[in-house]
Amino acid sequence: MNYTDKKIGLAQYYISSLLPGSTDKQSLDNLLDFAHVEANCGPVVRKGGRAYALLFSYQEVPMVLRHYYRGGFIGKFIGDNFFVWELCCRRSLYEFKLLNELWSEGFPVPRPILARVRYYGAFVRNDIIVEQLLETENLAEILAKRPLTQEEYDRIGLMIRRFFTANVDHTDLNLRNILLDKLGRVYFIDFDKCYRHDLSVERKEAIVDRLERSFVKEQSHHGANCHFDQTNFELLRISALAR
Repeated sequence: MNYTDKKIGLAQYYISSLLPGSTDKQSLDNLLDFAHVEANCGPVVRKGGRAYALLFSYQEVPMVLRHYYRGGFIGKFIGDNFFVWELCCRRSLYEFKLLNELWSEGFPVPRPILARVRYYGAFVRNDIIVEQLLETENLAEILAKRPLTQEEYDRIGLMIRRFFTANVDHTDLNLRNILLDKLGRVYFIDFDKCYRHDLSVERKEAIVDRLERSFVKEQSHHGANCHFDQTNFELLRISALAR
């Protein structure tokens, strides 16, 4: 998918050919402004916690807007600021490029629509808009209603293996970043801080272990309201790590 790299003042934009309407600075900044979107692009749905995303539609294109925040201890002090000398400070642009690459190769990921990096002296702030995957639910939402079938665990594991084969390291693969649609098709989302490199067996196992911990954590928080059977997770593990 084609995109344009556009620099205006102290901001840099990646603009997909999927983006409708004007690409002047004001129009781009309006789309990336949470307050503007909530006031002008209704109906708007908030999803997530502190670093929530906005789900909305703009000129009939369903979109998801995210702002990037730091995690960990340092995030408590500088929030959404990234130092310009950090290796991965332009996280929105990196995620945009990776998503564009994966989607062009036929992977089930949302298409990137618009990304922006803004410079504030020694700091950078990041925003991104990606395609909203309609009529999908993440695994946490599904498990709140019913168990996953053995076939679904197997299908998810096979999709993980497909990403592994392409040397894609999803550094935060958890049950909220895996979606299923009504036909049972599997999608992966949220590729912030993800990259491609030669994946060792140990790294693949670590990614699957992290996903399993996500399932277990969800069950510990919601008890019987989370329909997770750890035995069936082994089907996913076998499919994902088969050689």
